[in-house]
Amino acid sequence: MRLSLSINGVSRLVAAVSGSGYLGGYLNLHERPKDNDYSKSIRLSGTQTLDTETIRFEWPTFDLKTGDAVEIRVLDDGEGDAPKCGGHLNRPRIFSPISNRRNCSRWSRILNRG
Repeated sequence: MRLSLSINGVSRLVAAVSGSGYLGGYLNLHERPKDNDYSKSIRLSGTQTLDTETIRFEWPTFDLKTGDAVEIRVLDDGEGDAPKCGGHLNRPRIFSPISNRRNCSRWSRILNRG
């Protein structure tokens, strides 16, 4: 599975997950006056379900402004950009930022193997 994300005609990233799992795009518009939060953003994330574990992947979040054109395109299977972080959903331990950075290259290899 692969998705590409473009903002205002500029390619931002390609997210890929191999095998069982899901891949999705999330457009978030916030209007929370009490928190002074009027943010707009887009992100891609997914999971890969292996025999013994489920791994969650997140790619960078991009801030948006009114009038931005966002395009998410479905692509054929192939390689994608490395996720910014990931972790095992079926394990109670939370990864530290250091272990996330160290393991992202491993997760990227898992995602892109075919």
